[in-house]
Amino acid sequence: GTGLDFSRVTSPIPHYQHVLLHYLDPRLSYQIDNTKNATGLELNHAGVTLPLAHGDFSATLMELTAVTNLPQTTATPTLDQITTQS
Repeated sequence: GTGLDFSRVTSPIPHYQHVLLHYLDPRLSYQIDNTKNATGLELNHAGVTLPLAHGDFSATLMELTAVTNLPQTTATPTLDQITTQS
């Protein structure tokens, strides 16, 4: 599959950071850090929650790999459902 690596420096105040991932192919499934699966549509609209930051600053490395033949983790909304929710 195709792999993408994301690195992000979080703020100096420790907290959970929610990040939307844009421009992923909504028709593909992605494996996150070889443990979790999500569709591109889910990641584009719901995003991911990064772990708690430690110290003054911390970085998070997350590997997304586009894969095939993975079951979808939720029902995929239609384009009409997405546009009416926005």
